[in-house]
Amino acid sequence: MARKARNSEAPMAIHSKLLRYMDEVARTGSIRQAAERLNVAASAINRQIIALETRLGRPMFQRLPRGLRLTASGELMIAHIRQTLKEYERTYELLLDLEGLRTGTVTIASMTEPANGLVSTVGLAYRKKYPRVSINVKVGLVDQIVRFVEQGEADLGLGYNLPSDHGLHVIQSIDVRLGAVVAKNHPLASQRTVRLSDCADYPIVAAAPGVTIQRTMRAAFRRMSLNITPAFETNSTALMKTLVRDGHHVTFMSRPDLRREEGEDALKYIPITGAGIPTQPLSLVQRHNSTLGVAASLFAEQLSLALQKVS
Repeated sequence: MARKARNSEAPMAIHSKLLRYMDEVARTGSIRQAAERLNVAASAINRQIIALETRLGRPMFQRLPRGLRLTASGELMIAHIRQTLKEYERTYELLLDLEGLRTGTVTIASMTEPANGLVSTVGLAYRKKYPRVSINVKVGLVDQIVRFVEQGEADLGLGYNLPSDHGLHVIQSIDVRLGAVVAKNHPLASQRTVRLSDCADYPIVAAAPGVTIQRTMRAAFRRMSLNITPAFETNSTALMKTLVRDGHHVTFMSRPDLRREEGEDALKYIPITGAGIPTQPLSLVQRHNSTLGVAASLFAEQLSLALQKVS
């Protein structure tokens, strides 16, 4: 009940009382009845309306024996007034929700790599600010992410090379490139850039066949005429990160996938030069023509900012 009372008076606090006066007079066709409903003096309403008509140089109401009727100018003005009040009331509701985001759930469908990197980092920070909101992460491949978002099973989708010919709206997209990833105490860690031949001097932790990283890096090594036998091969990016922490091995990932590890200063991303490694888009999407709830909208905002920082 308290919340409803706050909403009913909220527009009076920011917007001129004239908006509410005009709206009520147009609805009742009477200054006296409007005054009774708003619990204000009829003379106060009349003064405000006369002042507006004087400023605009045209009447808002026709004064008839049995009440007031909007003029053509008044019809235009009241349409604007009602739209303004409606938008304000909606915004006010959102602001109330922002006071604590009392409850809520954000569901995001993501590929494994950005889920382990960006989503986990942003999610932990988000939960510190809004501890009553649950975050549901669905990990999947491109077609699964698209399906989850299109069918409304996920508020947001995050992945590489998401198709643009589906019912998706792109919130944010950055172009990323694979680079060498080493521990902070690795001999290559002091380099600003490396060549693939530099990486080949150390044991390689490679992505398994079927993983996008593997196809991209295999093509890059082939272009540079480098024959590599991996020390380890796995489809787990978490394992790849664990193995290179020993300070001897090298693996390959994109910078957004290391968001959390770089923040902890445990791993380092080093751009690769001269290998012709192509960029690929990492996109944050939502369903086309859909409106995100407050919790999901705030999470999308934080993810967008994180994407900008690693672009």
